[in-house]
Parts: sequence; structure tokens; C-alpha cells
Amino acid sequence: MAQGTRGGDHVGIPADGTSNCVLSGAAPEDLEIAVDAAVSAQRQPAWRNLKPHERAAFLHRIANGIADNVERIAQIQTRDTGKTLAETRALAASAAGTFRYMAAALETLEDSITRNGATR
Repeated sequence: MAQGTRGGDHVGIPADGTSNCVLSGAAPEDLEIAVDAAVSAQRQPAWRNLKPHERAAFLHRIANGIADNVERIAQIQTRDTGKTLAETRALAASAAGTFRYMAAALETLEDSITRNGATR
């Protein structure tokens, strides 16, 4: 993943004000680079020709990765935002659910889905 070219932004820990990390910011030219990369990827047959259920598989993998790391994500988010662990656990689980929801939406786009929702 590319680093932003704008100067770093200090991120403090809300509970005590100590330094959490320094993040590189994005400059307008970084946006252009990202958009160009997305357009290029979209034109690649390997992605462009994927059927909806194949794209859904990618979203399910992302959801599983989030679900498998809820505790780690929650710890990082609590440290960054000062929210409670209960709240950040719920937010991480919700993120996994959002990816699953979008995957299910893709799966329903296909004409070849069986009645029980399974594909091929």
C-alpha cells in the first residue's frame, strides 16, 4: 500500500494524550494516483469478467478476515478513539456483517442462483 505524500498527522490516545502513531496524509495528487489505479484495475479482464458470485467470494473473505480479528481490531480502535471495547467489538462485527450483506446482494444478482441461495 502506498504512503500518502502529505506530512504526517499525529494520532494521540484519547485516554492519556500520549502518541499512538503518525499517519501519512493524502495530498490531491495521491487521489489522482488512486483513481488511476482503480480505473486500470477495473479494465483488467481478470476483475472485469468476474461474475457476481465470484466477486461475492472476495467480500466473504474480507468479512471472514474481519471476523477472525474482531478482538485485535477492537483493541486498536479503542486505543485510537477512546470508545469502550464493547462498542468497538460491536463495530468490528458490524463491519464484517456489512461485507457479508454486500456479498449476498451480489449473489442475488445472478440468474443462476438456486432457490436456497447456493450457487453452482
